[in-house]
Amino acid sequence: MTDNYFQEFFYSGQVARWLIDYTALFYECEKVRQLELSDLDAYLTAEKDLLEMGASLLQSVVANTSLLELFEVENAETFQRLFPDLFVLKTTDIMREVTAYLFREESYVVFETQLRRKNGQVADYSVYLDVLSVDEQKVAMLSFVEVTEQKQVIAQFQESMEKYRMLITAANDAIVLIDCKSEKIQEVNPQAEALFEKTEQELIGCNHTSLYPEQERNFYLRFYEQQLSNKATSSGIDTVILGKDNVLVPVQVNIASTEIGERNIAQVVFHDLRKRIKLEERRKLLSTAVEQAAESIMITDLSGKIEYVNPAFEKTSGYDFTEVIGRSPRMLRSATEASKMQSNLMWEEITKGNIWRGTFTNRKKGGELYQEEASITPVKDRDGSIRHYVTVKRDITQQLTLE
Repeated sequence: MTDNYFQEFFYSGQVARWLIDYTALFYECEKVRQLELSDLDAYLTAEKDLLEMGASLLQSVVANTSLLELFEVENAETFQRLFPDLFVLKTTDIMREVTAYLFREESYVVFETQLRRKNGQVADYSVYLDVLSVDEQKVAMLSFVEVTEQKQVIAQFQESMEKYRMLITAANDAIVLIDCKSEKIQEVNPQAEALFEKTEQELIGCNHTSLYPEQERNFYLRFYEQQLSNKATSSGIDTVILGKDNVLVPVQVNIASTEIGERNIAQVVFHDLRKRIKLEERRKLLSTAVEQAAESIMITDLSGKIEYVNPAFEKTSGYDFTEVIGRSPRMLRSATEASKMQSNLMWEEITKGNIWRGTFTNRKKGGELYQEEASITPVKDRDGSIRHYVTVKRDITQQLTLE
């Protein structure tokens, strides 16, 4: 090897390099090529003895200083002697792999293996195979680059992603993970697929702003940037996203940033507001129905204190809403013994959780007596405990007079 440039390249630098002479193997390769095989890979897989023989034809030439330091050996001769014990895999397996590359006339190949240092420590390496011509010899140069730390980082990242994936999969809300650098979607949970009515493959790789209609994007982006810059102004925003066929879906959006591996990730949580909006609409409808009902409606707590009366109650009794809140319905009762007895029977029934129906003789604010037909219903929570009583009453004074 008289090429000064090559020698300077080979011996300088921190990369561990090793030269092997494959001249004898080259001539065996020529014999195989003359067979004009249609599928060389299949042939080499079947002819294991050929690869074994080819591996034995590879001769170690020289190792550079970085390689000797890497394996803590004094000279190239010691390295050649220890060489069979350096690989975690059998040396013949490694050499068989190198032989297969040379048979295929691949001039540049990268593969991975594990090497065992003198102290027994195992490390991961990427091996770069370059086919060279040095002083008319058929020479291949193997360069060894340790990737143990890189693999550990990748493994930690994959482990973190797997744990994170398990967490977001178990979440009730839709979650989308965004790479803060590329602003592209990296991960979605099943709830996000259901919310957007798109598959994981359709969502991953898209810019996150594409999830929103054009008129909402600037509003969302301002919030997104504020959250990532730690200048959050609110815990979340109400906006709309694009569902199937571009149908607008109301959602509440919350954003938090985190690090997974060495990447900054934005976690965007979408809470579907459709159920809440429907419940609010039902409450509004119920409230409107109660407010506009022709019957008097009164709601009391467990002790019987009035918490709500509707306009029909005000009209019938003559009392304003503010005059009765916090007071007992007994303020309406006449002082007759029959009325007291009726009230006692009513309380005995409703405290058992039963609906009571009957009539009362009540007194209006102006002192006028009137007859009311009433239905009192206990309102229970999920556990079956009574929380309130709802009374629906109808003035039947005129009806009784006609009868």
